[in-house]
Amino acid sequence: MNTPEIYKTVFENLMVPVLLVDMSQVIKCFAEKKILCWADFNTHFPKDSAISEAFQGRIHFVDMNPAILRFFKFQNRIEFENNFFSCFTEETFDAFIVSVFEAFSGNLIFEKNSTIRTSKGQTRIVKLQRIITSSLEEDSAKWIYCFIDYTEQKFIEDSLKISENQCSIFLDESPIPIWHEDFSETKKYLDSLKLSGVIDLNHFFDEHPDELENCGKMIKLLGLNKAGQEFFGINQVDFLETNLNSFFNKGSMRVFKNLLISFSKGNLNFESEISFTGSNGVIKDSIIRLSVPKKHEKDYSLVIGSFMDITERKRSEEILSHYLKIEEITSFISTRFISISPENCEGEILHALEKLGRFYHADISSFTIFSKNHQALLEVYEWAVSPSVSLKQWALTIADFEECFPWCLEQIKLGRVISIRNLSDLKPEAKQEIDWMKANNFQSGLMVPIFYEEEFLASFNLFSKKMVGEVVFEDIGLLRIVGEDIVKLLVRKNAEMGLKESEERYRHIAGENARLLKQAWNDAQMKEILLQEINHRVKNNLSSIVGLLSIEQDFLEKGKKNFEFEILEKFRGRIDALSAVHNLLTKNHWSPLEISEVVRGVFSSSRLISGRKKVSFDISEMSLRISPTQATSLAFIANEIISNSIQHSLKDQKHIEIRFSFEFRDGKAVLTFIDNGGGFPENVLKNEPESLKAGLYLVKILTHNELSGEIFFSNEPGAQIRIVFLPKSVDEVIRVI
Repeated sequence: MNTPEIYKTVFENLMVPVLLVDMSQVIKCFAEKKILCWADFNTHFPKDSAISEAFQGRIHFVDMNPAILRFFKFQNRIEFENNFFSCFTEETFDAFIVSVFEAFSGNLIFEKNSTIRTSKGQTRIVKLQRIITSSLEEDSAKWIYCFIDYTEQKFIEDSLKISENQCSIFLDESPIPIWHEDFSETKKYLDSLKLSGVIDLNHFFDEHPDELENCGKMIKLLGLNKAGQEFFGINQVDFLETNLNSFFNKGSMRVFKNLLISFSKGNLNFESEISFTGSNGVIKDSIIRLSVPKKHEKDYSLVIGSFMDITERKRSEEILSHYLKIEEITSFISTRFISISPENCEGEILHALEKLGRFYHADISSFTIFSKNHQALLEVYEWAVSPSVSLKQWALTIADFEECFPWCLEQIKLGRVISIRNLSDLKPEAKQEIDWMKANNFQSGLMVPIFYEEEFLASFNLFSKKMVGEVVFEDIGLLRIVGEDIVKLLVRKNAEMGLKESEERYRHIAGENARLLKQAWNDAQMKEILLQEINHRVKNNLSSIVGLLSIEQDFLEKGKKNFEFEILEKFRGRIDALSAVHNLLTKNHWSPLEISEVVRGVFSSSRLISGRKKVSFDISEMSLRISPTQATSLAFIANEIISNSIQHSLKDQKHIEIRFSFEFRDGKAVLTFIDNGGGFPENVLKNEPESLKAGLYLVKILTHNELSGEIFFSNEPGAQIRIVFLPKSVDEVIRVI
C-alpha cells in the first residue's frame, strides 16, 4: 500500500467527522460585495434567507469521511449535500459566518463551540473547527471543517454543577459509560504511607505489587449507568459485587498505579489511556477520566469516572503503523537489493530474512528455491533465532522437504498461501506438518509461494514458537514482493556471474586470436617477401630468355636466315607480353586487373613498333577487372593481334592505326580490335580450314579454351576482330581428390 492509500485509509477510519469544502465561490461573492463584517453581511443578505442566498450553490463539497454521515445521520452523500444547511441552528450559522470573517483576517485556524441538529432532529453540542489548506488568492480555496462532538463531555461538566439528586438521573441516562466509586479507604491508605515516610510511591508499588492490588480492593463501587453496563458487559448488581481488580490486566495496573500517585498529590482530575478486560473476556482500549467533586476533595468519598472507547481508533492506528512499517521494510530491502554486488548476494538475503523474521516475531525465517520441474531443492537461505532451531537440519533435499511438508508443498505449488495461526488450523491431511511442528515446538507458521514469470519457483517460510495474530493481505504482499526481489537478485547474480565467465572466456579467445593474427601477419609478411623474391627471379629469368633470343636473332639476321629470325621474333614478342602482364600482376599483388590496363601494358612492351613507321594506338578505358588467369590469356591474345596487324596486314602502310574498344553487354565483356589495313582474306572470313596463320589460330584457341568465349572476324573496312567472353574477377580453384 503506498502513502496516499494509507492516508486515505486513515481519513476514512477517522472517528472525528471531517468535511472538505471548496469555498472559492463564497470568497469571490464576499469580495465582490465587500462583506467584511456583520453589518456588511446583513446589508446584502436578509436574516430570513441569509443561508440560502449566501452559501447554497456557492459551496462545493469536495470530500467527506464516513464519520460525518454517521454523525448527521444521513444515508448517503447526496442526501447530506442537499440537506446540510437544514442541520444548522442559528448559533451554528453565526459560527459559520464568523469563520469566513476570520479567514479574511488571515486566521488559518478557527474554533468555536456551537450546537447542531442531526437529520433525526437530535441536538448535539460540537466544537466547530475550520482549517484553511490553500491561499485565499488561489482559484480553489480548500477549507476543512471538523465537527467534534463533546455532548457527553459537556453533559458531565454540567451534571457536576447540579444537585446530587438530579445528577444520578442524568448520569444514568448518559450515552457514555459513567460510574461512581468511593475512594476514601484508598485515600486514607495513601495518606498513611506518606506519614510512614514513603515518598516514592512508584518505587514502593514496584517493590510491593500486592499492596497495589490491595488498593484496588479497597475501592467501593457505588453505581454504573446503562451505557457503562453495556460497555462492560455486566449488570448493576454484579458490578457492585465485583472487585475492581477483575477488570485490570498488566497494562491496566500500570495506569492504576499512576492514578494512585496522582491522587496522593491532591489532584482532583486524572486522564489516561487504558486497556481493560470486560466480563466477556474482550480487551478494550479506552480513555479513562476520573474527577473528584469539590465537596468530596477532602476524603475522596465520591469519584466519578467515564470511559471513551478508542478500541477501533487504536486498531486503526496499529494497522496504519503496521502498514507504514511494511512499506519501510519493503523500500529498505528493495533499495539494498538494487545496489548489491553478486559477491554480497547471500549476506544481503540473510539480512533481509532476519529483518522480516524479527518483524513477525518468528524463530525461523527461510527462503527455499526449487528447480523449474520441482524435482530438486536448489537452495535454502535461512535466518534462525538459535542454531538449534533450523529448517536446514530437516530439509536439505527435495525428498527431505517432501517428507516434512508433503501437503504444504502441494498447496504452495498451486499458489496457495499456508497460514497457520495454531496447529488446529492444519487439516488432518497435514499429519507430517503437524508432527514436524510439534517436534520443534512450533505453534504457528506461514508459507507464501513465490512465482517468477508466472512459474512457481520458491517459498517464503516463517515459523514461530508463539501464537501469532491474524496475517493480513498486506503481510502476504510484503513477503511476495521481497521474495520476488530475492529471485530477481539471484537471477541477476547468475546473469552477472555468467557474463563475467563469458568475459573471461572471450578475453582468452581474444588474446589467442590476437596471437594467431600476429602470427598470420608475420607469415603473410614472410610469404610476401618470398613471393616478391619469386616474382623478381621470374622477371629476371624472362629477361634472360629474351636476351638469349635477341643474341640468337642477331646471329640469324647476320646469316640472312629469315624463317628462323621470324620464329624467334614471335617468341620474343610472346615472352615480352608474358613479362608485361607478370609485372602488372606483381605490382597489384596478383589481384584482378582492368582489361584496358592489360592491353596498354602489352602494347607498351611490343618490340614490333618500328621507329620508321608512325603508329597510332587507341585504347578505350574500361574499369572492368578480370582474374590473373584471364589477364595472362588476354595479354597473349593482344600480342598476337598486334603482331599480326603490323607484320602482315599493315606491313606496307606508313601510318598504322590500331584501336581496341571494350564494352560490357548482357553480363559479358566485348573486346573489339580494328586496324586501317586492307582487312582479312575471304577464306579467313569464311572460316575455311587452314585459313588462319599460327598467330590468329593461337588467338582463337586462347579465346575458346582459356576465356571460354567466342571470336568473330570481319572487315570494317580494315580488319576487325570481336571477342566475347564472361569476365571473372577471381580464379576458380579446382580441388583434385
